[in-house]
Amino acid sequence: MWVCAGEGTLPWPAGSFLAAYGDNRAGAVEAIFEADAIAQAVRELVEARGSWTGTAGEPAFPPLITMA
Repeated sequence: MWVCAGEGTLPWPAGSFLAAYGDNRAGAVEAIFEADAIAQAVRELVEARGSWTGTAGEPAFPPLITMA
């Protein structure tokens, strides 16, 4: 990113652009995630079980359907 290359001449500390950019991206992802009922159900499933891997055809998926 060209802003990073010029950060030394700008009035903020080195690395602050990438930090702000990363925070902005994380906020956008979280906003999209919160607006998606399926994503919320996956989050709740993972929080309840500690982890989850699989596909829609595997046994872990039915609880997800009831949560959504």
